[in-house]
Amino acid sequence: NESDAVKVDQSKPNAPLASAGPADYTDQNGDKWYKDSATVNFAANGDPSLADGSDGSGVKSVSDPVSLNTSGVLSYSGKATDNAGNESDATSGSVKVDAEAPTSSVSAKDSTNNDYHSGNWTNKVVTVTLSADDGQGSGVKHIAYSVNGNADTAAGSSKQITVSDEGTTTITFHAVDNVGKEE
Repeated sequence: NESDAVKVDQSKPNAPLASAGPADYTDQNGDKWYKDSATVNFAANGDPSLADGSDGSGVKSVSDPVSLNTSGVLSYSGKATDNAGNESDATSGSVKVDAEAPTSSVSAKDSTNNDYHSGNWTNKVVTVTLSADDGQGSGVKHIAYSVNGNADTAAGSSKQITVSDEGTTTITFHAVDNVGKEE
């Protein structure tokens, strides 16, 4: 007497679990941001029992990790495959990556609202506006600046400085974003 066990599994395994690990910054909406890159790893999430109540064939593999390293909202997708060759539904999602430093700029107007150009002499009070932008990144956290060597920071993406003292006033500045990237 010979016997032969025929094993049939036509059921999909469960979609895999996905994790990108701890974020570098969580914004006011609860969105998680990753500095420079995020790697999404997939893990097996089981293979359901078959119609006759026996165990499924078991998860054989999951998608390879996905590395995301450009700025913006980036999508990922991964699947699991069981030992019978059935493929799961996809686990999909997105992560937010900030891979670029913010940028800053300066503009100035005199008290009569005319443009002022750095290095020129004037007999009017000048308002200097520092501005910063983080493109598709996590947003500007603050502008670090110095007026004649006196350092300070201004929260957000702009700061106005009024210059009325006679002589030369030197202003230096740079922007810092919410994941800590500096210009």
